[in-house]
Amino acid sequence: MSFLIKIISKLPLNMLYNLGNFFYLLSLVSGYRSKVILKNLKIAFPNLNEEEREKLKRKFYKYFFELIAENIKDFDPSWKDHKKHVFIENAEMVKNLTNKNKKVILMLGHHGNFEWLSVIPELLQENVYAVYNEINNKSIEKLILQKRAKYNLGLFPMKETYKFIESNRDHRAVYGFIADQSPHEGRIHHRSKFFVENTPTHVGAEKIAKMYGMALVYLECVRLSRGRYVFKPVLITENPQEFPDYQLTDLYNQLLEKSIREQPEIYLWTHKRWKHLRPGVYQ
Repeated sequence: MSFLIKIISKLPLNMLYNLGNFFYLLSLVSGYRSKVILKNLKIAFPNLNEEEREKLKRKFYKYFFELIAENIKDFDPSWKDHKKHVFIENAEMVKNLTNKNKKVILMLGHHGNFEWLSVIPELLQENVYAVYNEINNKSIEKLILQKRAKYNLGLFPMKETYKFIESNRDHRAVYGFIADQSPHEGRIHHRSKFFVENTPTHVGAEKIAKMYGMALVYLECVRLSRGRYVFKPVLITENPQEFPDYQLTDLYNQLLEKSIREQPEIYLWTHKRWKHLRPGVYQ
């Protein structure tokens, strides 16, 4: 599988987009994860009728296969054109924090092409570290880590998050956390409003920020056109200890929800974001 990915990644990006268009048309027939997508859309946008949700699903499918094309191209080790496609607006805001020897946590969601954000160390001119989930197929995992490390993005496994941060002596460290996954049912410590009330929410980023006095920044993604994204840092707080528990997580969810409402088709509706809602919250 890893060999095949390497071969396909050598194709020009426009050709990969054309392949993506083919699979988009195929998805309209096969209905790839259609039930999951429509259920998520019904939870998030209850005021839309069935026809409107179907239209939004098709727009998502179109983007989803373009996203796959972009991420396949990223596996080509010789392709380093990210700075033609990914931009950071107001990078000085993050720089101002690190200039104070303030460590920073960037919180983002599965909105837009977060994989192409591996170029962020060059865009920010800072040392950036990101957590990753280990997978069983180690040859694929190695390929993914190589892809993400093209621009010297520091990577550490999720199970070693606290150990890594505790031992990292980089006083200007910037950490990236994708914080919109659904936590395991036995590890739900907080339920937040994210489109609907009582959405189980990860609180790790907030907890780490409070432990080490890190600034919290939401990194908004805006898709400008096919293959062009701008990321906009939004300061949540420089002083997380001043906030009651979970309030910062709630603020992050509000910011992410706003971004999704503005460009709903580029959110990853295929994952089961609301699978652990309390009985009666959504029927």
